[in-house]
Amino acid sequence: MNNNRRNFWLTGAALCLLVFIGGHKIRDDRIIKNNISQQSENSDQIFSEHRPFSGLFGQVANAENEDKAMKNERATIRQLTQQWFEAWSPQENTFKAEKLRPLYAQGEDEITIVARVGNEIVSVQSWEEYRQTWEPLMERFDYWSIQPEGEIQIVVDGDRAVSTFTWFGRGRYKDGREITSSRHATHVWQKRLGRWVIVHEHLSVAEK
Repeated sequence: MNNNRRNFWLTGAALCLLVFIGGHKIRDDRIIKNNISQQSENSDQIFSEHRPFSGLFGQVANAENEDKAMKNERATIRQLTQQWFEAWSPQENTFKAEKLRPLYAQGEDEITIVARVGNEIVSVQSWEEYRQTWEPLMERFDYWSIQPEGEIQIVVDGDRAVSTFTWFGRGRYKDGREITSSRHATHVWQKRLGRWVIVHEHLSVAEK
């Protein structure tokens, strides 16, 4: 009888202990869940508070990409300008305007060229006029070469660009007379079908 009573109390105590432990476990689980929920809310709040910085970083990245694209366009126009110099520097060879054709817009009224030749102002409105104007003039020389003086300035805005520079030229007429010349030059470029072409050219005397 005493053993049964003792077993009864032991069994009761064990049940009470299990209930006590179980209650604490449930409470601990609730605390853990609450903590996790609170941490999640805090994380969302922190992310929300710093979201503007994420947008700012995106704007910076876009600006860097745009700046890189503009640098590439300027590099392309600088290379095309170098081709222009090479075509205008036949040296002892015959000047061939055809080398310049890829650099200019084609067709009637597609380009405007204004240049001073001696005491005259020459204005042409098409590539064909350009060729017919300069080839006869260049036949007077048995040597001609030009080179840039200083930096070539290039500004790009979408599918339009402007390049400005000064060039110095040295030549020799067929009768032996030598000549030097210096000009300020402005080129207006337009990007057509993915290719930059000159649509306006202006040359003026560079005063020393």
